[in-house]
Amino acid sequence: MPTTTTNCKNCEQPLSKDALYCAYCGQKNTDGRTTVRSLFAEFFDAVFNIESRTLRTLRTLFIPGKLTDEYFEGRQRMYVHPIRTLLVMSIFLILTLGYLDFDKVTNHPYVIWDEMQRQNQRELVMDSLVMAQRQTSAVFQDETVDLALDSLHYFLRQRIGWHGDSFNLRKYMTLFGDDRVEMISRADFLKLSPKELAKKYEPEGWFNQQTFQQTAKYIQDESVLSSYLVGSMSWIALLIMPVIALMIQLFYRKQKRFYVEHLIFSFHLHSFFFLVLSLGLLVAYASGISLLMPIVGISAIYFLFALKRVYQEGWGKTIIKWLFMGLSYMILLLAIFISVTVSSFLIF
Repeated sequence: MPTTTTNCKNCEQPLSKDALYCAYCGQKNTDGRTTVRSLFAEFFDAVFNIESRTLRTLRTLFIPGKLTDEYFEGRQRMYVHPIRTLLVMSIFLILTLGYLDFDKVTNHPYVIWDEMQRQNQRELVMDSLVMAQRQTSAVFQDETVDLALDSLHYFLRQRIGWHGDSFNLRKYMTLFGDDRVEMISRADFLKLSPKELAKKYEPEGWFNQQTFQQTAKYIQDESVLSSYLVGSMSWIALLIMPVIALMIQLFYRKQKRFYVEHLIFSFHLHSFFFLVLSLGLLVAYASGISLLMPIVGISAIYFLFALKRVYQEGWGKTIIKWLFMGLSYMILLLAIFISVTVSSFLIF
């Protein structure tokens, strides 16, 4: 309800007598008294206004380059801020990766540890069979019985393989191309922690001790390294936004745009990438079908049409720049992936 107040209660700026809101801070021009009706009216207005901005932002985000265009056209209050949009999508992706079963999402079975446990159980059964064979032979003292038991032993060995009590830990660690043989007891590996294994077998040098321990840790649970790696890549993707914006500025330097314009475009671009990746992971989790290539294809096409809409060059120039930027982007991601993989392996 309008009052005769001549100054805003919030910022003290002068107001006309008939003003409903302050033009400086947006505070409602009121005497401070609130009714139940006005309280709930303000609440629903705030809620639905926020929801409408969020839904409008998401809807517009799926149209390549349109959200950036809208922002540059001055219709900024209608949409969620670019940085907030990026952060929300990043958090959504990180939460998705943290919630989903990484084995099922990536369609990659982590079976080294489980297979080693099964093999250990088989070896225990075979040891029991050898003892039973000796006792049976001593009791029956019959060549036919001995041949039958030998045939059974040979048949089982053919099925499960001829494995010793030790195995080469290094064959599972190909990150550094290490051809050395590091034989350890299977029983020790199943019983001791990675730190205890490193302490018992004492590899020479800090680097060998670290890789030995991390390899043992990786075999015991491969998903730990993978989840750590994906989480690290998610955060690093946020940090390379300024680099991507700089790359775009170099390709479109003749347009004399401000760097922040390219940065906002990069924010919107990666917001879409993160959203599509999150949705793709959820679908992959539900269906068991890998969607990596479709996600890459959709993202690449989106990038092409976004460049065309925002920078408004001909299709020939846009496609050429898209190809070069895509190649540069992949090289940058590959370099980051290799460095993050190596560092993650050493510290996960």
